[in-house]
Amino acid sequence: MSVSLVALAVIAVARWRRAVRFPASWVGITVGFAVLTLGPFLSVGGINTHVPLPWYLLGHVPLLGAASTPTRFAAVMMLGLTALFGVALAGLADRAARAAESSSAR
Repeated sequence: MSVSLVALAVIAVARWRRAVRFPASWVGITVGFAVLTLGPFLSVGGINTHVPLPWYLLGHVPLLGAASTPTRFAAVMMLGLTALFGVALAGLADRAARAAESSSAR
């Protein structure tokens, strides 16, 4: 699973500077599908820890048989990450514009 480090850094900076309040629905979609993308069991350093993840239960649901590979959920996770990245950029740009406006008003 490859996620843009720049997008994650911008989201982290926007959250740290409290420049924006992220929509809970997009955060939930992104985190939820990221966990589903990890597969049925948690692997650390290439070693299967046999700790079950949510995909283990969802893999046994008959209607999800077509989505037999958990990596297919990565597309939805990237969509959520893109939405959060856009919100973070807009929040940081708005904050910078307000700072520039207040400094020029002095």
